[in-house]
This record gives sequence, structure tokens and C-alpha cells, in this order.
Amino acid sequence: MKKLLASMGSICMLLFLLSACGAAKVDEKTSEKMIKQAKEVVQLLNVQQYEELTETFDSRMKEELTEEKLKEIEPILEESGQFEKFEKSSVEEKDDNYIVVLVAKYEKDERIFTVAFNKSDQVSGLFVK
Repeated sequence: MKKLLASMGSICMLLFLLSACGAAKVDEKTSEKMIKQAKEVVQLLNVQQYEELTETFDSRMKEELTEEKLKEIEPILEESGQFEKFEKSSVEEKDDNYIVVLVAKYEKDERIFTVAFNKSDQVSGLFVK
């Protein structure tokens, strides 16, 4: 019983912290659109189509994350093995950006991609864990 109460308390605290972060829920239509776009970004990364990928970037991202820098991600993805599927996804809106988190299953590992889009649907952030 104590474990159950502790777990419920932890969940409530986590929900409180998440709601305090200022991220807003996104309607289903927008969520589906953003997830689709984020999956396309990851797929371009997976097949090393960097030129096409950078065309989706906003001006700041084009300066900071060049094709050469994108190539630095290759060893991480190669050690993960062959891409298999996307397992989970979520979308939030924060600071005029849509933040999409994708969990991708690879043959040997799992990777978490965070892709941010501005209101013009340009990639404004890209992170791989």
C-alpha cells in the first residue's frame, strides 16, 4: 500500500512539473501532421539525405547544423543497426514551436529523436539520444 501511495505521489508530482513547464497540448490534426513531418526528418537522417534534410531547416539551423555536422551522427545510427519502426510519439507546443518526440526502434538499440518545428513548419531543432 505504501508503494502504491508513493507511486501515485510521484506521478502527481511529475504531472505537476510537466504542466508547469508551459507546454500546451496540441489538437489531433496538428499532432498527426507534426508527427508525420518529424518521421520524414528522421527517415532522411537514416538514409543520409542531408541536402534534402537541410532544406527543411530554418535559417538558424542551416547555419548551425550543416551537412558536415549531420554526418557526425552517422556512427551513432550505424551502431544502432537497421531502422525498424517508430514505437512512440508525442507532440507539445511551446514558445511558438511544436516539439515532437519520437522513439525509434533499431535492430540493436533504441533512439529518441526530438524535432522542433516553427510556425512555418521549418525544423528549428533536432536532437538525437
